[in-house]
Amino acid sequence: MISKLVMQMKLVEMWKRKEIMPRSQNAPDMESILMLTKDNEQYNCQVESVKKPNEEEDASYDGPNPLQLMEPLFNKLACSYRLESYWTYEVCHGDYVRQYHETKEGKQTKLIEYYLGRYSKETLQTEVEEWDAALKSDPASRRPRTLRLEEIDLPYLEVTYSGGTVCDLTGRPRQTLVRYVCHAAGRHEVVSFQETSSCQYVIVVLSPLLCAHPDYRVTADVEHLIHCIALSNSPKRPRSLLELEAQSLALRHGLRPVDGAPAAAPAAAPAAAAAPAEDGPDPDTTPADAEPPPITTARPLAVYDEKLVEDFLAGRHCLNGGTGWWRYEFCHGKRVDQYHVNRDGTRTVIHLGFFSRDVHREWLTHNPQKRPRPAAGRRHVSHFYSGGSMCDEISAPRSVEVKLKCKQSESPNAVSLYLLEPRPCQYILGVESPIVCRLVEQADDNGLIDE
Repeated sequence: MISKLVMQMKLVEMWKRKEIMPRSQNAPDMESILMLTKDNEQYNCQVESVKKPNEEEDASYDGPNPLQLMEPLFNKLACSYRLESYWTYEVCHGDYVRQYHETKEGKQTKLIEYYLGRYSKETLQTEVEEWDAALKSDPASRRPRTLRLEEIDLPYLEVTYSGGTVCDLTGRPRQTLVRYVCHAAGRHEVVSFQETSSCQYVIVVLSPLLCAHPDYRVTADVEHLIHCIALSNSPKRPRSLLELEAQSLALRHGLRPVDGAPAAAPAAAPAAAAAPAEDGPDPDTTPADAEPPPITTARPLAVYDEKLVEDFLAGRHCLNGGTGWWRYEFCHGKRVDQYHVNRDGTRTVIHLGFFSRDVHREWLTHNPQKRPRPAAGRRHVSHFYSGGSMCDEISAPRSVEVKLKCKQSESPNAVSLYLLEPRPCQYILGVESPIVCRLVEQADDNGLIDE
């Protein structure tokens, strides 16, 4: 047991014993431990006291409950999207979850859609009150459960969207469990979608709002320092540690033992980090004394849909957004429309703009500040769509600036859309997604790529 601990930690020699001993006496956050290796080597090690997670903050927290923290998002009726090759999944937070596919048949648009669940302000208010009541009567019942994502256990808030389109297989309405996870850099994007059983779904969403609640934060592992000095006639560095470092060096440089067999894998990542030696490097340092590299575990990559990106760039896969009466549709390199779906399935359409490379270049000439930055620091490009439906208010056709921003996400198919109207009939459409990264990176000085 002791030899394993020695193998897994980085021992730091302290050349002057008299300097290290007083530290444990004067530092209340350090503990002195006598260690014995399998080779009977003795060391006096000073270890930082391992502090338990701060439970006082959790106990003293009296802020909004997690559902109340999500209210700003629910009240805003913001929507997040996940694109698949055929289906698009739309999560309008606090309202509904929808699955749909659109096809063009001449001038007609054929829409196939299923509502996977609905939510309402009344349901939210009821659940907020039930949460507070349960928290007073049995606080442990409101401890969040966790899900495993990218090899990390994450606390989540589960919100049930029920009463969706009736399922042919079960005869019951579809239902979706939306699990909101704290992520400081999240933008409420859908990171995973799964059909767990017939017409029953689970969606995971990354949101920064939950991070305000201590129960939903992910606590990073803290490394603890260890200082050791040799006792009696023990070597400054344990024999097993030297063997481990030699093994690590061999792996780093692709070396093999003399017999040609592959070098053994190194031990697990160190449980403790070493403090730097106070008196500089050991004059007897050998290559084996080099600091071993940190051992990291590669995380599985999310699926990248090449065809989806190709279809988007070619304008064959259109993005839809918006809530309420008017929605909008963006077909890259073709058009931006605002529309309403009538009861008979037809659309009332207002064209916000069509794309023309020549008109776009002319727009850049008159608005040089809209030109893309140099490729090295570029994060977005702007395209100008013009010649939309006539606007009576300004007696001119509508137009829209489409801002395409390369936004890395845990899910490569996640898309965030927003539409602004800073001036009458002149719009800004924001598209943030990993699927536009290729366009942003490869665009020329006009923000365009070869057709």
